[in-house]
Amino acid sequence: MISHFPYNFFRSGRWPVSASGIQLSPTSVIYTLFVALISLICLNNDRLGPIAKASLLFSLCLAAMPGDGGCFLVLCVLAFGAYRGDFKRQASTYAAIVFFTLLFSRGIFAPYQLGMFLVIPLLRQYNGTLGGSKHSKWFFYVFYPLHLLVIGLLKYGV
Repeated sequence: MISHFPYNFFRSGRWPVSASGIQLSPTSVIYTLFVALISLICLNNDRLGPIAKASLLFSLCLAAMPGDGGCFLVLCVLAFGAYRGDFKRQASTYAAIVFFTLLFSRGIFAPYQLGMFLVIPLLRQYNGTLGGSKHSKWFFYVFYPLHLLVIGLLKYGV
């Protein structure tokens, strides 16, 4: 939640809070990762029936739309979670998600989205173990919102 404010300042030069209250605006990847985590928990919940699970996952994908990465990120997390340990299925599902995303891409930056396929060989190298120390986690928690704030300040000359 802390990163929401620097993210919005970075994107628009304005804070998402004003005298009239909190304004709804797009939010950072941290929000989308949180929704993806809830989706993964839902996917792995054996107490939910298939209809309830599908309804919840669909709703969570919709809830992720204002976030950076949106439904695409949630679907990727679900694919990697569902096929954990089976890289071939993870990669093919990821490629299918990317392909369908490209079908709906518009604008000048749409061709750059082909670069999403370049991540597959990098993912192949991941061995499944956590990296870094406990200090690196806290570095990220401070660095992510701080770098957005600094870039926003530089961008808008404040």
